[in-house]
Formats: sequence, structure tokens, C-alpha cells
Amino acid sequence: MKRHASFYNTEPQLGAIINGMAVGMEEKKANGEPIDGETINTLKVGLMGPVAGIGDSMVPGMLVPILLSIGMALAAGGSMLGPIFYIVAFNAIAIFGSYKLFMKGYKMGAGSVEMLVSHRSTKIREALSLLGVFVMGGVAASYVNLGTGLEFVTKDGVDINVQMMLDGIFPKLLPLIVVLGTWFAMAKKGLSPVKAMLSLVVISFIGVAIGLF
Repeated sequence: MKRHASFYNTEPQLGAIINGMAVGMEEKKANGEPIDGETINTLKVGLMGPVAGIGDSMVPGMLVPILLSIGMALAAGGSMLGPIFYIVAFNAIAIFGSYKLFMKGYKMGAGSVEMLVSHRSTKIREALSLLGVFVMGGVAASYVNLGTGLEFVTKDGVDINVQMMLDGIFPKLLPLIVVLGTWFAMAKKGLSPVKAMLSLVVISFIGVAIGLF
């Protein structure tokens, strides 16, 4: 217990394979096999980074956006099927997937993650990250909507609708600015997702109150 109280942090779903390996090796050590306790801890610490990198590309970077896009499409008409689908689908994949990976690590030991930390893992991680970017781009283009209600009347009595003018020059320009601005604040300025969402709510409230949106 003292050995496994040391720092350990990895992606929870895919990282289950490391936990399975640790349990399997602890069992072999308890049965008298010549396995050093420090080796088990070193294995966990050494694998938690590479496995977390792949897991973050697969789960938050690919799986969650795909499931959310399906759920948002189902909920677009006000149906409860959207959130129910996401909750059931994600938990089913996470629970059963984690269990399978845990048992895989338990049965096969250190060899079970060879392909995850090999040279091929870099290409796999890049491919999954790229797919996640495409999915997030599609979600942003389909579901982020923003328009301005600003109108101006010239001296000649011509009514200028700013939103119509923007649509004629660059359709969906405002939603693009929102997406890129949020990404910049989170990726470059270190803004947390919760603070980003609260900031968007505040900006939306003020914008509606003054007639900007």
C-alpha cells in the first residue's frame, strides 16, 4: 500500500491497462516470483505519460466530441434522447472498455502495452488528434450560432443591417471569432474551461442587454 501511494496520474479509461499490469505483477510477487517492488512502481510511473497522451487523444479528443455531436443533433428539436444517448453511450464505452483494458493488462503483463508505447504510437496519436480536430471543427460550424442585431440609418435614410452585411462578406464570421477567441484564451492564456464558459455567459448577457446580439 505504501508503494502505491506515490504520485501516479494518467488518463483514467486507457490508463486502466496500467492498473491491471500492476495488479498482475503484485500477484506474481506475492506468489513468490522474483519481481522487485520498485520495478512495479517504476513501470507505472514510466507508462503513465505515454498512455495518458494516447488516452487524451482518443477519449477527450475524439470519442467525446463524436458522441456529443450525435447527442446535440438528437437534442436539436428539444428531445431528451440527446443527453440520454450521450450519458448511456459514454458510460457504457468507458466502463466496459476500462474493464477490458484492465483485464488485458492483468493477463499479459508488461507486454500488453508494447504497441501503445512503441514507435507506431506516435502516428496513432497524431491520427487520433487530427480526427478530433476535424470533429470539433464540424461541431463548431454546425452548432455555434451568433448574430448581431446592430442596425444603422445613414443620412440618406438607408437602413444598414450589420448582420446582413457580414453575411455578404464572410458568412458565419461571428461564430468563427467566438471559437477562435475561446481557443486562444484556453490554449495560449491558460484560461480554464469553466472560466471560459462563465466568460461566454457574461459576454452573452451583456451583449443581449445592450442590443449587440
